[in-house]
Amino acid sequence: MSRRCVNEDRDGSVAAQWSTPAARIGSIPSLSTLPDELLLEIISSYPPISLLDKESERYRPDSHATPNRHETLLALSRTCRKLRRFLRPYVWQSLEVCGSKPECRRGPLIKTCVGDLVPRTEGDGRNLNAEIVRLLGIVTKCDPALAKFVNVINVQMTDESDTYDSTLSELASCMTLFPNLHTVKLIVYSSRSLPSEIPLQTPFKGYSYPQIHNLLLDGITFPLVLSCPNVRNIQANPTSEIYWSLSWYRDYASATALEEVGIQFIALREQHLDLLSLFPGLRSISCDLVFYQSIATDLKVHNFFRGLSRLSHLKTLRASILADRRARYGGPKVEEVLNRLKKVMLDIQKIDHEDKRIVYTLSGEVEKDHFIYLPFLKDTVPKGDGQI
Repeated sequence: MSRRCVNEDRDGSVAAQWSTPAARIGSIPSLSTLPDELLLEIISSYPPISLLDKESERYRPDSHATPNRHETLLALSRTCRKLRRFLRPYVWQSLEVCGSKPECRRGPLIKTCVGDLVPRTEGDGRNLNAEIVRLLGIVTKCDPALAKFVNVINVQMTDESDTYDSTLSELASCMTLFPNLHTVKLIVYSSRSLPSEIPLQTPFKGYSYPQIHNLLLDGITFPLVLSCPNVRNIQANPTSEIYWSLSWYRDYASATALEEVGIQFIALREQHLDLLSLFPGLRSISCDLVFYQSIATDLKVHNFFRGLSRLSHLKTLRASILADRRARYGGPKVEEVLNRLKKVMLDIQKIDHEDKRIVYTLSGEVEKDHFIYLPFLKDTVPKGDGQI
């Protein structure tokens, strides 16, 4: 029998203290006794990791940290009922299935066009797809009350698995059950080369996701845009020029709410110029100017900058520019390119009288965002424009 110390209090009551280590640990206040304010402080140490960099408004390919956050919060939620109640909305805020998760990683991984990791073999693709179905089943079948907490879906798939079609159909169906879903990142590694061979549009056809505002896609997953009438932000990086056909852009014109688009223009084409005319309401656009600098006198380049100037609502212009030390063929220097961009934004500013911003990176150097702020100065408005 364990020894016990008996102490008599001043009021005559008896207090027993167990001398065993287990008893001493048990006497320490547990998490369930902590006030709500302290529990909220614990949760604040694990903020949601946005797929969009809010400062530079560009696509963040690194999705490795978010699954770790999910696993940490899930472990904490199992410590006591009180933490479980607090953490449920946070644990299921984001559904993450990517090659960086331990349960999905089997063997060597390869990088997709947007820098993500996906399995190389058919068996590995099956692991990814099975994990997607498992998570969807938890929040829609096992505990449907969790569906309202889902804000973000971030999944990677591969069409080299025999479960590809069924998994995609399950995802398309379940997305209608998430009323607060606002961001979807869907990356599919395909072994096929032609869009006609990729049945991605079929699973989403007939569905509408008006709650989705942000899409992060690769070229193969572009058709999802057609099912998101209220999408405001599209970030994409297609792997091949076949995804830039004019007919595809015409279909996307139904997304009238589109305000931000981030597309890596691999080479300048007429389709890119047409994109600017299809979405006159764009407020933010990203463009790769690395290849433009060697053809600075080309008429297409001139038309491209002229098209940018017609985006009367443009607030942020992001560009990737070739560093001077890597410039070839006598192309313009960084300063000249920046002057062109500033002229575009200042021309728009003369019309809307609002602040502008240019965010640029120098290709060939350590990736770092540089900012140019162009505040609107009221005293620069010519008289007669109705300004006091």
